[in-house]
Amino acid sequence: MNEHSSRAHTIILVQLAQTSKDSVVIKSNMFLVDLAGSEQLKKSLVEGIHRQEAICINRSLLSLGKCICALVKN
Repeated sequence: MNEHSSRAHTIILVQLAQTSKDSVVIKSNMFLVDLAGSEQLKKSLVEGIHRQEAICINRSLLSLGKCICALVKN
């Protein structure tokens, strides 16, 4: 979220560490992702700044989808 928008993509990294009695450390990372939903502009009838905001969010979701597809293919 930024000062110009009420909608956002959010990525949170939770790092966990556990130490056993024999000083073995087990670490793991957990990513939590919350994506602002895409919006069908024709159906929602949004106008003005909210329309521009929705276009930017839709564009970023498309880019993210392309990145994920590229990572899955490799």
